[in-house]
Amino acid sequence: MRIHPRNPVNRFKELGYKTNQNSSIPWEILATNIDIKDKVLMTMYSQAIITPDILLGVKCKGILLANLDTNYTITNHETYDFMKKAFFDDDREHYAVPENLNEFTEMIDNL
Repeated sequence: MRIHPRNPVNRFKELGYKTNQNSSIPWEILATNIDIKDKVLMTMYSQAIITPDILLGVKCKGILLANLDTNYTITNHETYDFMKKAFFDDDREHYAVPENLNEFTEMIDNL
């Protein structure tokens, strides 16, 4: 698991997850060293979810959690809205956008 470079608290390590030691290395570099074809990537809004497809030609499962954010507004996330229209809406096999927590839980249960 990779922590965000701007977050000084490694809350994942505190929960017992193995995390990266150097958060200044972009996750895309880490991804080139592992097979992510059978992995599931999750993000709120980050374009990193489509990076394996664009940079590496690897299609993996991506779950986009933006609709679960009660503070979501299109004015704050123009890039996400563009990506949703350009990638997520057209490729339901690889990208899922749960509308609510029940739908997200069902997706996780079906992995």
